Amino acid sequence: MSQISTRNPTGSAVVTMLILCLLCGLLLTAMFGSVLPSYQRTTIARTASIARTAAESTVDWAVDQFANAGTRSTIDVQNGNFSRTVYMPSNLLPAGVNNCMVTVSAVNCPKTASCYWDALDSTLPATTSVPAGPYQLGASPTPWRVLRVDSTMATGFTKSIRVVLMPVVTSNPNGGQTTQQVPIFQYALASYTNVTGNTPSTPIKTYGYDSSKGGNPQTSKETVGGDVAANGSIDLGNSNIGGKVQTFGAAGSGNITGKSAKVYETLTASGTAPNAVIGTGGGSGKINVLNNKGEQEPLRQNFASTPIPKITIPPHAGAANLPSSGNVTKGMYKVTTLASQNITISSGPVDIFVEGASAKVDFKGTINVSSGKPSDLRIWYSGSEDVHLDNGKQFTGVVYAPNALVHFDNGGKMYGAVLAKAVVLDNGAEFFYDKMLSDPNSGLTYPVTTQAVPTCSINPNDGYRVISWQEL
Repeated sequence: MSQISTRNPTGSAVVTMLILCLLCGLLLTAMFGSVLPSYQRTTIARTASIARTAAESTVDWAVDQFANAGTRSTIDVQNGNFSRTVYMPSNLLPAGVNNCMVTVSAVNCPKTASCYWDALDSTLPATTSVPAGPYQLGASPTPWRVLRVDSTMATGFTKSIRVVLMPVVTSNPNGGQTTQQVPIFQYALASYTNVTGNTPSTPIKTYGYDSSKGGNPQTSKETVGGDVAANGSIDLGNSNIGGKVQTFGAAGSGNITGKSAKVYETLTASGTAPNAVIGTGGGSGKINVLNNKGEQEPLRQNFASTPIPKITIPPHAGAANLPSSGNVTKGMYKVTTLASQNITISSGPVDIFVEGASAKVDFKGTINVSSGKPSDLRIWYSGSEDVHLDNGKQFTGVVYAPNALVHFDNGGKMYGAVLAKAVVLDNGAEFFYDKMLSDPNSGLTYPVTTQAVPTCSINPNDGYRVISWQEL
């Protein structure tokens, strides 16, 4: 009889179950092994992000403290010898951040311009200068600051940021460009080329006076103020100059000579031949130089200075025709020839423009200025014919003739000033320079723009800017 084999179904089920459990365990282990690190990395990244955000916000807060004059002292340091530590207010911190510690220190920058302009801020020109003051380069306190912020989570995790701050610098590329009004007539007689003096029996004389004080200039005249100047050379002849004599331009280009001339203030020559002596006497062929007290006055020579500048004749469109006689009131007038007019300036200022193809000034008439002020009569001559003011006439006013030679002779008297291409002195004329012509408010000025070195200004109240950012 054959035997039949059989299996135990209960045992097989147990084995199968054990195998399945084992496989599930391995699967779960694998799953947790991959998910847990990812979860941990996400948690750490979130913590770092919160800490970084808190640190960045604290940097902004600290910069605001610098820019506020009322809070700057609570966070600022005065030099590079120590640091200051403060904390950002806790109510401004995000949830989960325990504190944000702010450490401030000054940059120990060398006290040289190369550190300031080149090494740390190459955007500013090297010629720029920092004005004097508490934030001047190299002074204490140094304007640069370093901030370090350490943001600490409640868990103890820390994130650090370090920045370099520079105060806002306002650069002025025009170099503090300034414009001021300069008097046109600063001298009794001035020439763009030369002044030539002859040696008549009655010498030319110059004086100064002040029309604002009223009175007769003949009795109120001074032995100073009647200055003579030229961009070229000056030959005084035997003139008596109650004031300064000066030539301008490059050293060596303007000599001053004379023959028994007298100068009652100072003599400054840009040339090498001042042909002058000190003190009284002097004799023929020399210039006797005294100060206004009759004392010895030293000479200056080979002295370079800025030449007398040419100016533009004022615009005068719509100027009326100048009458030949009668009263003339304030305004602008034009004429081709100024020669025999007999007029009275009843109110000023009156500007007379002598112009045209045959423009000429050969004055033999009479012009009375009621106020007695030279600034009330201005003659602007654009032509090149010689200008003659002579025949013993008295003339009150100013004359600007940049292209012409102005000739004075026959004992005339002028109250005011002349600025011309050239000047000739002859036959005993007298010149009284009105000091009021030097007043910037005289109405006889021209604008001069001064170009200084480019500058910048540092004002902590304008704030700071971050020029370097580093996450530690």
